Amino acid sequence: MSYPHHDITLTEGAEFALSLQLSTAEGPLDLTGYTISAQITAGVAEHAPVLAGFTVLQPNPAGGECYLTLEAHQTAALVPAASPTEPHRTAGYYQVRLRDPAQHEQIVLGGTVTYQQTITRST
Repeated sequence: MSYPHHDITLTEGAEFALSLQLSTAEGPLDLTGYTISAQITAGVAEHAPVLAGFTVLQPNPAGGECYLTLEAHQTAALVPAASPTEPHRTAGYYQVRLRDPAQHEQIVLGGTVTYQQTITRST
C-alpha cells in the first residue's frame, strides 16, 4: 500500500513536534473516535525493533488535526553510530497509523528519520 512520504530530522536531546492535518477530498477528516499511533523502527520490515513511540495529541479531532511529539530524553536515546565527521545518520523509519472506529487500520504517513548529533554539550 502506498502512503505519503515525509522525511524528518531529529536533533539529539531536543524535543520534536510534527503537526498534521488529515483530510479527504471533501475536507478535513473527522478523527473523532479514531486512534492514531506512530513509531520509529530500526528498519522497514514488519518486525523491526521499535526504537521510540511518539506521543499523539488530537487538539481538534473534528478538524483532522493531530500532533506527533517526542521528548528530549527520547531523542537523546536514539544515538546511532554518529561521529564528528558524519554527525547526520539515518536513525530509522517512522510510520503514522490511523485506526477508525470500526478497527480498520491504514498507514497515513511515513518516512526516513535522520538523526543529527549535537557536538557542543551543556556546561
